[in-house]
Amino acid sequence: MSHTARPQRWILPLVAVAGAAAYGLRWPLDGKTASLALKMTPALAMAAEVVRQRGRQAPALTIALLLGALGDCLLDLGADRLLAGMAAFFAGHLAYVTAFMPHSRPWSALSAQRRAAIAALLVAVTALSVYVWSLAPSSPRMPSVVYAVALCAMAVVALKGDWNNRLVPAGALLFVLSDALLAWRMFANEQTLSGLVWPTYVAAQILMPLGYLNATRAHAA
Repeated sequence: MSHTARPQRWILPLVAVAGAAAYGLRWPLDGKTASLALKMTPALAMAAEVVRQRGRQAPALTIALLLGALGDCLLDLGADRLLAGMAAFFAGHLAYVTAFMPHSRPWSALSAQRRAAIAALLVAVTALSVYVWSLAPSSPRMPSVVYAVALCAMAVVALKGDWNNRLVPAGALLFVLSDALLAWRMFANEQTLSGLVWPTYVAAQILMPLGYLNATRAHAA
């Protein structure tokens, strides 16, 4: 790869970070359109980076990010779009599973630490789902559990991946953490850690495609 190509690799990720920071700081937000644009910027910028580097060779990863941007938009439009936003992210997790699955290793090939991490993840997501079920109004209960299954599947496949870096598993776990904190805020009305929902989510949407792209570049080389 040429020296000029290396700096280009960071332009769109930096756009994603800048958009995320601007949205998180609520600046400059002069209206709903600006808010939506900034909120969607990280996922859209990373989708553009996947296309820039991989063209049409990573469609599932591109779709996952575009669905994430759609989910961001829907959730920012109000509580009446909650189920639609959850549906977009649900489909996005399935797209991530599709993208990560070719890199997944069999259970027998995983280290003891990786197996323990997956087991702890399954226990934590199950406990959270039971807790949310007990607190949530009847209408979003079942969708929340179904969504949790897709989220957990995405994280497990990421943890099983044969990557040359830790960005994909780290991003997947941050996605789980972000959604756990969001559920905690929505259904338990707990605001203590709510300020971490956006940073952990954005980090997930940036780290996972960066790790995937790095691994596929190394494999191609």
